[in-house]
Amino acid sequence: MNIPIKYHFFSLFFQLLIQVIWMKFLYGILLICISTYSLAQNQAHRWKKLEIPNKKIWIDEANIDTAGSDHIDIWVLEQHTPPLTFVELPGKIYRTKTLYTISLNSVKYGILQVIYYDTSSKELYNFNYHLDNYPDEMKYSYPVIEKSFLHEVLKEYFKKKGVTNN
Repeated sequence: MNIPIKYHFFSLFFQLLIQVIWMKFLYGILLICISTYSLAQNQAHRWKKLEIPNKKIWIDEANIDTAGSDHIDIWVLEQHTPPLTFVELPGKIYRTKTLYTISLNSVKYGILQVIYYDTSSKELYNFNYHLDNYPDEMKYSYPVIEKSFLHEVLKEYFKKKGVTNN
């Protein structure tokens, strides 16, 4: 049985086309899996409860491990009893997760992001302050006050880094 060359060419062309499409599909799936895995790693928190009277506060120890030498960006999770209420936000706020940035040189801080949650841990509102391009005087505009929870955060940072007399 002799198949004309033009049909054989089209058969090979379609086989090659199917293989290329299949490879692109697999490459896309692989890319999605790697991206999802990377994002999941970036969002993994290691919460440690701070012992602060009359407050329920946890810090993300993973942020301490990856902190630079001049500043630290750290997530702080706080439970509110009684719940907070704001006219601008729907519902009662039982938890907030706040991303603080603290300058280790000036011992001042700023707020990068705040996420508000209800009782079922459903996100009510998420606000990002976009301080990346601001000068340090504006980025770190609040002093860390002694005996505040952020002072405790700094003590945890220095303890974890092996620095004493903080």
